Amino acid sequence: TFVLEDFVVGRTLSTLRGRPVYEARALDWLEAFQSSAAGGPLRRIDLVERLRRLAAATKSEPFRELANDTARKVMGGEDFEVAEVPVHGDFTASNILLDGNELCVIDWEWLRLGGWPLEDLWWYLIVSTRDAPGTAGETGAERMVDALTGRSAHASQVRDLARGFASARRVPSILVPVFSIVTFLDMTLRWKDERRVDWRTAPNAEYEEALRGLLLRQDEFWEFWGQDDETARLERHLP
Repeated sequence: TFVLEDFVVGRTLSTLRGRPVYEARALDWLEAFQSSAAGGPLRRIDLVERLRRLAAATKSEPFRELANDTARKVMGGEDFEVAEVPVHGDFTASNILLDGNELCVIDWEWLRLGGWPLEDLWWYLIVSTRDAPGTAGETGAERMVDALTGRSAHASQVRDLARGFASARRVPSILVPVFSIVTFLDMTLRWKDERRVDWRTAPNAEYEEALRGLLLRQDEFWEFWGQDDETARLERHLP
């Protein structure tokens, strides 16, 4: 697969933006991929330990506090157990090719056989939101934060898609917003951990900027993800 993907041709999903049917196919692929090799159980303590490792990996005190605060929220909730799944590691629209009816996912450098069901989904959503058109003057970082705190026009779509995917995988709802934070921390730390300085570090600054924006709007973030769909619909119609 690592060799043959250099010869795969087709249009990337990123060039077909605005075509929900293709995105639905990509997410169907992701669900099938995860179902292909379900592994051992992952519990609340496993997620807390991951958040603590992320906190220890950063020298930024605000980022460390966000990871630790999120760990406290997880510990304050109900216990849970989900099955670990294979993780592509870089599941983005630019790595999903369509050639006629064939869908092919490339760039398997970060493949892991055991991970959390929401990792690839949030990687996909965050990158897609960064690249989505926003209001005049918005940066990609601002668009990401707006989509996670309810300020963007398509914020509810991001939330509904993430919740729906989690429900299909029998993943507790508390993990949906938690893994957006985990993913942001992963994105800002990945290249630093690898000590790489090349063209791939460019998006890193943008994700870090978005994470800083999320730190400033934590209350909005948790309130937005705590709302149920009916409440959100009613509030949109209030004066």
